[in-house]
Amino acid sequence: MPSAPGFLFLAFLWSCTCFHGTDSAAKLPPSVSIPQAYKPLFGQKMNVSCQGYTTYPSSGIIYWLANGTFVHDLYSEEEVLQEDTIEKANGTGLILRRSLIFRSFTTKDWCTTFECIVVDPSGLAQKTLTWETSDPADPKLNREKKPRKWECTCIGKGRMPS
Repeated sequence: MPSAPGFLFLAFLWSCTCFHGTDSAAKLPPSVSIPQAYKPLFGQKMNVSCQGYTTYPSSGIIYWLANGTFVHDLYSEEEVLQEDTIEKANGTGLILRRSLIFRSFTTKDWCTTFECIVVDPSGLAQKTLTWETSDPADPKLNREKKPRKWECTCIGKGRMPS
């Protein structure tokens, strides 16, 4: 019968050999990035891009959520759409890019929380889109070009300004 220290050493060697060949532990979790803040113009068409990275080229996905639900569920009349995903190989991973298209930016869009999500077998990464603008009614803010975050309150499905 093998001695306890010798047996433990053999078990350790076996575990290192068995798990050394799998690269799942070496894979990085997904990442996602969007610009810090967008300054929308009400009534204008606008595209917002999100970029993600996954080390799982065959199973990583990227998508947008609007108030925690799929964009097409909140915007059933297609006022806001997601473009198809663009994929580009990058070393051992994959760069994913997906844009939101706002046909005519509205108060509903301003008051909706948009999140870009990248998911793969190692986990999930997400970023929330931030809107910034100057209040056109405040000449001091316009002159100094200081951004102001507007607050919204929930009313029904969409969120409208308070």
